[in-house]
Amino acid sequence: MLAAIVFAAHALEDYVNFLGEKIAPERWRNEWVEFRQSGTTGKPRALEEICCLEHLPAGKRPFSTVQKLKGIRDQIAHPRTLVNPVTSTHYREGKEPPLFRSSWVEKFATRQQAERAIADVEEIVRRLHEAACPWFPMLELIGPDPLGGILGMRSTTAHLSTE
Repeated sequence: MLAAIVFAAHALEDYVNFLGEKIAPERWRNEWVEFRQSGTTGKPRALEEICCLEHLPAGKRPFSTVQKLKGIRDQIAHPRTLVNPVTSTHYREGKEPPLFRSSWVEKFATRQQAERAIADVEEIVRRLHEAACPWFPMLELIGPDPLGGILGMRSTTAHLSTE
């Protein structure tokens, strides 16, 4: 499940970078500097402004999921040792204590969270894709599903003959 969540985060960042390079190349030329602090959450916000879209509410889906994905990405990319306060737990005879405590990954990397991450990333990407088409008409070649990959692409040179 963690892999699905991480790939959803990467898909969002990759598409936002692709779109930013196409419709705001001057801003994306130094995107690693401009978005150093806001990163994955700041880039979609910048594209919303460029495309004249209202910002999605920060505390609600789908944008709240993006904020969680950024947190997971940051924890994986920049791990820190978690220090828990010293506590003592007494176990009854015959009941063994757990070998390891549960981690933050176990709490977040569930099937439900993975499905939510994928659905919310798809929603944000499709929204930005549709709004960006007037600024970059070639996006229409990709079709209505920007995450459909090569199978989702259309060609303007091929057409069906009516004869």
